[in-house]
Amino acid sequence: MKNRILACLTTAIIFASSAAFPAAEAADAPAGAEMPSWVPDNYASALKFRNTYGATHIEDGLICTVFAEERATSDAPQGMLRYEVNAEGNSAKLLQTEYYVSENSSLVFEVHVYQPVSAGAFAVSFSDAFQAGAQPDHGTTTYTFDINSDLKVSETDMFSWLPDCAIEFDTLSPKYQGVFAKDQYVMFCLNADSGAPFEWVGTGLEETDPSVIDYFYTSDCTLLTDEPIDGGEIQQILVYQAKKDGRSKIRYDYVPKSSTPYRPEDVVQTRIADCMVIDGAKAVLLSGQSRVTLADYDTGALISYGDTLQPRIVTDVRYERPDGTITTGPIFTLEDPAVLGDQFTDFFDADYFTFELDPNYLPEGYVIPGFADRIGYFNGETSPEDAVSVTRYENGSANIVFKLKNSASIETETVISFYDADTGELIEFPDNRTVLGKQQYSADPRIGDQYKQFRVESNPWTTTESEVLERNWDYFLYTTSTAGYYESAQFETTGWNQTTTNISCKMKWHPDYDLNGDDKFTDQDIVLLKNLLLGKPNAKTELWEAADLHRDKKLDASDLALMKRYYILKNTEIVKPDIKGDFYDLFMLVGDNLNLYAGPGTDYTVIATFPLYTEFWERGYNKDNNDWVYVETDTVKGWIKTVCDNSDEPNVRFHGLAVDKPVIYLYPEQETDVHVELELTESELSTTYPKYNNGWDVTASPDGSLLNKADGTHHKYLFWDAVNCRTRFDLSEGFCVAGSDTERFLKETLTYMGLTESEMNEFIVYWLPRMEHNAYNLIAFQGDAYTNTAKLHISPEPDSLLRV
Repeated sequence: MKNRILACLTTAIIFASSAAFPAAEAADAPAGAEMPSWVPDNYASALKFRNTYGATHIEDGLICTVFAEERATSDAPQGMLRYEVNAEGNSAKLLQTEYYVSENSSLVFEVHVYQPVSAGAFAVSFSDAFQAGAQPDHGTTTYTFDINSDLKVSETDMFSWLPDCAIEFDTLSPKYQGVFAKDQYVMFCLNADSGAPFEWVGTGLEETDPSVIDYFYTSDCTLLTDEPIDGGEIQQILVYQAKKDGRSKIRYDYVPKSSTPYRPEDVVQTRIADCMVIDGAKAVLLSGQSRVTLADYDTGALISYGDTLQPRIVTDVRYERPDGTITTGPIFTLEDPAVLGDQFTDFFDADYFTFELDPNYLPEGYVIPGFADRIGYFNGETSPEDAVSVTRYENGSANIVFKLKNSASIETETVISFYDADTGELIEFPDNRTVLGKQQYSADPRIGDQYKQFRVESNPWTTTESEVLERNWDYFLYTTSTAGYYESAQFETTGWNQTTTNISCKMKWHPDYDLNGDDKFTDQDIVLLKNLLLGKPNAKTELWEAADLHRDKKLDASDLALMKRYYILKNTEIVKPDIKGDFYDLFMLVGDNLNLYAGPGTDYTVIATFPLYTEFWERGYNKDNNDWVYVETDTVKGWIKTVCDNSDEPNVRFHGLAVDKPVIYLYPEQETDVHVELELTESELSTTYPKYNNGWDVTASPDGSLLNKADGTHHKYLFWDAVNCRTRFDLSEGFCVAGSDTERFLKETLTYMGLTESEMNEFIVYWLPRMEHNAYNLIAFQGDAYTNTAKLHISPEPDSLLRV
């Protein structure tokens, strides 16, 4: 059965005849009070209002409604009031009512202006008795508003997002290509040439199920005009509402009028909504969409993040091809609510697909359950398993739920067991004077280093303090003994439920070498250890752990040898760095040289050797030498090599530094085959798109579009990023920009630097979410430091080159 949708109106809604209309009304409006300029004050401005805002608009603390009414004709029923406007609620008062008419038009515009007076709900309903007679369910349209304690007004009905005028239609329809879903509704944006012999027809499909989703409402967005015109467009939005969970397809074809039945070759356009109704008919997912929601782990309530720091999803996508692996990793910023398109959903078909919430962008007051470091979907497996759900539906859509723990409102306890990393035994706490301390170094001099401490009464230790365990802090354990302390804490979750988290903490013993207890390590401690080993009667100590360097609970000649070696190293002169930086960064050892040297060269004395993946904070460097980095800890200081001894591979990996979203645009005067190569001297290439294979070979067009010769794909630019950046960027000069002012600053500066609007938009869309929520940003545009370490080789050589 084919259902025809009305598409034979003229582009303007025109009515005939004329009739009297009520005089203007006002209530509680001050004499001579002037309305803002956007409030209609004549027929022309009322017409413009309807075509711009639709029936309602909120601005300057006022609510304005404009309803288009048809003048009564001579054959209209007598003694019957066709139109009625009613306000409900005491939160706003009526300031003004006006009626505007034009002798060239059969439309009357009824204008009402309301002013909020108190917090609460407010509604305005518009009734058409003729419409109610034809369709009782659609005779009255109600517009609802919420007024908060600051008298700020927000519209809460579906027209807050559903277009009901020409300008809103023109803005929305291209964005969704004619079909979109929101909450429990699916919308078809249908535009038809009023002068053409075509119309939109709803076509029943085998998969169409009205019991799942059915027609609900039509929003007529056709442009209103003062006088009848020929041609133009009819613009309508057909709204369908979900009824129950399930799948249903809805289809509309644009076909010649009166072609019943029409043939497939008659169809000019087709719009299909492949709908999956979920959540008890509260949500609809179209084919290819992925809905991402964040929920409270314990209550299941949705977490709303509104205008706060927006969560982000980080991806890792890989496609295996005969010539190698193609990798990409887009980052998706989540709106509230978040529905991602097929750009994300299609990744489920990749050979490898991982996505996770960025732990640095979680809603305020929420953490990953179980003190886990990551939460996400890891190539088919979710982790934590009970905190992530991924449901795939038969129409190709997906529903993704992340459950986060509310750290502020839920009372939980943490049980921490402290183990000696060398012996595997529980650390003995001789009394209640053991202190767990933590320290965090800050690269921002305005914040400075931070230190916190907690009194530990027992081992295992039970605590309810939420600040005990935090990422990116260094932990130390001090007892009353002056023989040394524990450091290098490694935490691991061993068990978890809704009220208790069990943590295993392995810590490395750091002896003080202070065997005689005089609060310093000197040659006298070595003499005492030697005398103890010789059994001299006057040689005594209670701090034997200070010299038990082999951690075997006994003192012997091997401990003496280690103590002598440490004494020599401790008194070795360390080369000072040229620059002790104000901005530090955390890095770890990942290569083949795990030594700490007394100076920036392998000829210097080896001060210490560390395990692979040991982390350090950079404390300085030498000018024009990025192969070495200076570090200081509580016990040692010296130099670490940043590149491996026998290759150009990185010996260290910096956590915080990366080259993010650099892209390459090409604009030849005519279509040109171009070869592009990157030469990175102080970082490693990480992700490229299209794939980088000893360079890119593309065909570039004057409009900037690129054809990748390797696989025939089309692109706007060449994307690359890098990790382990060792470049010494100059942060001594730059711009201190308030986070709220970042967008304006970037627009003005990038325009001045010569970026096109499209290039500037790509730049801002990536960086703005990272910057606008900070109190301040230090923005420094790098010149030679960037171009000399990320060199571009382009053939043929361009006439001009702009690098930002």
